[in-house]
Amino acid sequence: MDKIRVDNPLTMISIFSAAAEGFALYALIKLPPEIQSLFIYFVMFFPTLLVSLFFIALFFKNESLYAPSDYINQEHYLDAQKIKRTVSDTIDEFKTEQDEDTSGQKEKFNWDDLKSTILQSIETSPPELDELKVYGYLMEHKGEFFTARGLKHILYLTTPKINAALERLEQKGLILKGKDPESEIDVLLWGINK
Repeated sequence: MDKIRVDNPLTMISIFSAAAEGFALYALIKLPPEIQSLFIYFVMFFPTLLVSLFFIALFFKNESLYAPSDYINQEHYLDAQKIKRTVSDTIDEFKTEQDEDTSGQKEKFNWDDLKSTILQSIETSPPELDELKVYGYLMEHKGEFFTARGLKHILYLTTPKINAALERLEQKGLILKGKDPESEIDVLLWGINK
């Protein structure tokens, strides 16, 4: 049986709301008739309150409702979260403080190099980490073969990253690539034999 993957807040809220409504319905049957009329109002207004709070959060802080894997380009996630700008501003503030403290010293620290190095490391993760992630997963599941799309969803990697990692691992001879003989269409599968 496939696992249900809860990967966004709206799914979480709907599951919670459905469970609350289910339990409320069961509890409603067990309550004495004089309390049932009050409880019905709770059962009606609780989901409305929950959805209203969700939309208020969505309106005021919508960027926090998305995971990096929800973006095709991870750069857009960094922009939405304002991570690069925050890091850049923090380095600039620290630079200003340090320049004031060390105004009499002859040697100045090159803050611009530090800033560009940190921002570059935020923007790009080394491809070797993606390879390790893919290879580790395939090692744990020796004898099983996966499509690139399946691995993408399992490992939360973007399509270009998963394809690049799979190609590099195949070139190194660490994994196998083949077509599914049982499929009528050409489907590439990746994996490690037992």
